[in-house]
Amino acid sequence: MNKINDDDYAKKIEAEASHFSKVAAESQTNSDKVQRFSPKVQAFDEAMNLYRNIFYEKMPHMALDNYILDYALENSNIIKIISLGCGTGDWELELVEKNPQKIHMNLVEINDDILKYAREYAKKHNLSVKTIVQDVNKLNLEKEQYDFIVVRSSLHHFVELEHIFTEINMGLKSDGKFLVMGEVIGRNGQLLYDETRDIVEKIMTVLPEKFRFNHNTGKIDKKFPQIDYAKDSFEAIRSEDIYRLILEYFDSIEYITFDAIISYLLDFRYGPNYDLDNNLDKSIIQFIVQMDMYYLQNRILKPTSLFGIFVKK
Repeated sequence: MNKINDDDYAKKIEAEASHFSKVAAESQTNSDKVQRFSPKVQAFDEAMNLYRNIFYEKMPHMALDNYILDYALENSNIIKIISLGCGTGDWELELVEKNPQKIHMNLVEINDDILKYAREYAKKHNLSVKTIVQDVNKLNLEKEQYDFIVVRSSLHHFVELEHIFTEINMGLKSDGKFLVMGEVIGRNGQLLYDETRDIVEKIMTVLPEKFRFNHNTGKIDKKFPQIDYAKDSFEAIRSEDIYRLILEYFDSIEYITFDAIISYLLDFRYGPNYDLDNNLDKSIIQFIVQMDMYYLQNRILKPTSLFGIFVKK
């Protein structure tokens, strides 16, 4: 990998801290309930629901919250978990609340503005949750401390992947599990591979304007905007390396890669354009999902998302 010099690193840290502090302030005003950074997109969720049979065929324990809860019920000891780059910690808090007597959670995030409400919520509800403000690139874990180490759509913001994976191996108990949830493994900077871009833009040429309204820009797109998000931030800065390095540093119990075009056409940019009560809209979502499955099964396009359960080699 190309090393980032100290000045660029500091600028990217500052930019990300500022961005996510703003996002947190906009989405969260109190600790009554800890929110996700961004609201769910119904069209994307519908696409994932259509994929469900394939998900559970390839990864039977894809519902990783249930996987952890079942493990907690089967074991008499306290279950220790650490979530790296946890964001608001919304998923983690919900998990602990489902078995507060058995699950202890550490939340690691570089931005204290983001962790504030998780900390307040955990204290208010007497949950065993510890918040840790730390740059995960400089992670230092105690040996064999954790039953589960979780990354939830966060690895693609980290630069020092080799160091982080070494530390995860160090921190896991001998039978511990490394859980990867919704990780971005597409092209660096969230750019599209050339072959993916060709297909996405061909689909866009036949979509009515309604479905090409970009909620980021407020404009109707004729072509998919090719933006390198890693230029000024850590967004997908080494996403192309994640899948390969995970298989190098860990053995897999089960995992699945998917999503060649779905995120590009149905996420926060264009997804809100779809009305699930409209038959045409639902049919287009189904078409996009079927195309996605076809392109991946025939290895025409590369996947952009990864879920998995991994152990030490």
